[in-house]
Amino acid sequence: MQLENPLTFDERDLRWKTIREEMKREGLDCLVVYGNKAINYSNGSLRYLSNIPEGYLLFPLYGEPTMFPFFGHVGKGSWKGAWVSEVRNAHPHYSRGITEKMHELNLDKGKIGIVSADKYWVEYGFPHSTYVGLVSDLKEAELVDVSNMVEAARQIKTPAELKCMEIASQIGAQVIESIRKNAKPSADHRAMKLGAITTMYERGAEIGNFFAYSFGDNITHAGVNMAFVDTPGTKPVKQNEVILTEFAVRYLGYEIQYNQPFVAGTPTKEWKRVFEACSEGYTLGYNTLRPGLTAGELEDIVLMPILKAGYTFSNPMFHGMGLSIEQPIGTIPAKPLHMLDRSFVFKENMTIELEPHGMTKDLKFGLSLGDTLAITDSGCRRMGKESKPEFISTT
Repeated sequence: MQLENPLTFDERDLRWKTIREEMKREGLDCLVVYGNKAINYSNGSLRYLSNIPEGYLLFPLYGEPTMFPFFGHVGKGSWKGAWVSEVRNAHPHYSRGITEKMHELNLDKGKIGIVSADKYWVEYGFPHSTYVGLVSDLKEAELVDVSNMVEAARQIKTPAELKCMEIASQIGAQVIESIRKNAKPSADHRAMKLGAITTMYERGAEIGNFFAYSFGDNITHAGVNMAFVDTPGTKPVKQNEVILTEFAVRYLGYEIQYNQPFVAGTPTKEWKRVFEACSEGYTLGYNTLRPGLTAGELEDIVLMPILKAGYTFSNPMFHGMGLSIEQPIGTIPAKPLHMLDRSFVFKENMTIELEPHGMTKDLKFGLSLGDTLAITDSGCRRMGKESKPEFISTT
């Protein structure tokens, strides 16, 4: 399916200008940017600057960048959509290729910014062997980690980035419609999930999105307990059975998420109760989110009705979205070493997934709901359909 591509060379030039202004402020002579699409949540900065999902990018303060990709032939036109004209093959010694280019550009004695995984994904990042190679070959250079500098710039979305996320959200709405139409009593759960994923890719989404799908009488929301790696068995949908989904849609690298519950009939009182608590949290968050609000304030607002109803949570109430899951990332009780930056201030054109989770205190029953929002000058807006999340009945 042919869709709009907003990622033009004008967009590239705008990003390069933004990052180079930050580099000047930090006194950086160049960046070495790493990305690996196998770790698709943690390495958005490479794609942000090169429009290529994996490899290394040498990005100087002045002059043209050089790309060192992991795969593919090196030559003119080898990388469709690439924003970098010079592409070199350095496999398997990438540090050697990068330092050779630095010597050519007289950057080998400068201040070099290393751009790796973003703040939440710190130890998913820059390969140790490459870093050791750079240090060994650049004895007179200063290497500093500036991953968070680039992530901070990425958090403010351009119109082109917002357009990519809007298209992804439109695809996501079609995925939801696919499940609504097909998840009837006696239908097969495996077919439901396969049909939804097929719809996603037929409408133009990139390959490799996670899709959590769980069903039954006593379940938690679909993103808990690695539900996204479990393929539903060949079991029929039961009358009044609940189906919980949490899925991502990526378009030209930009990702949105939906947390959408379904019921093949009518939900029980307990399902209605947990849904209403999460729905109230979502509505309060949606109506309050605006520039100037802090992440701590948003979390307290969204959590209030969930805790008041006697439920708890295990996943964050929200997190940033874009080329990866970005800051801010709400409190995650299951990951106590992660701490929400409560002082984080939301700004216009940031994008977040607002996804309240409510669970019983034994963590055996609950759900999540939500979608991706863009912060406007005075509030926020949904990237996709303009309707409040609901418990969708498929009958």
